[in-house]
Amino acid sequence: MQLFVGQTQIAVNDNWQDGTYKSWELFAIGYQPLTPYESGLLVTLSPGNYTTIVSNQGPEQALGLFEAFVITD
Repeated sequence: MQLFVGQTQIAVNDNWQDGTYKSWELFAIGYQPLTPYESGLLVTLSPGNYTTIVSNQGPEQALGLFEAFVITD
C-alpha cells in the first residue's frame, strides 16, 4: 500500500506488523488487519486530496480493498 499527496509518496507499508507506521497503535485501537501479510497505515493527514495505490506483490491476481477511517478525539 502506498499513500501519495500529489506526486509525493508520504507513506508505504507491506505486511502491517513490519511497518514503521504505528502498527502497535493499529492493534491497540482494534483496526489491525486480519493477517500479518496485509498492509495497514495509521497516519494523521491534513484536509486535502490523497491517492492510495494497493498492489499485489506476487505474480498471481488478487483483489484489493482500501478503507479509510476518520478517528476523532
